[in-house]
Amino acid sequence: MAKRRQAPKSNVEQPWRELARNKAVLEFRDCLGSFAEQQSVPATAQAPRLVISSAMDDECREAFDGMARKMFRQYGKDRFGKLSGQLISQVFVPTVVRHTRIEGDSQRIASDD
Repeated sequence: MAKRRQAPKSNVEQPWRELARNKAVLEFRDCLGSFAEQQSVPATAQAPRLVISSAMDDECREAFDGMARKMFRQYGKDRFGKLSGQLISQVFVPTVVRHTRIEGDSQRIASDD
């Protein structure tokens, strides 16, 4: 019996690895890291996502908007949401965890993933 070839994985299945090297994603990640270093947050599972949201609305708005536009154009509406979620959990939350401090403590915050 002939071996059946598996279809190559789509960009949706392994997107964040490739996308994480995208210049626009790197610019937002770097801005997010700088923003996170200035933050002191309570030790909650949602803290990293709150820092990301704050950065998107504050210092990193331009970098985020540029990244979002490029992703939306390249991947379309349906894939944009899934890709965004993967980037958040695989790239942006770890960035925030590395750079943010717990309120009143010198320990790093724990990731919720």
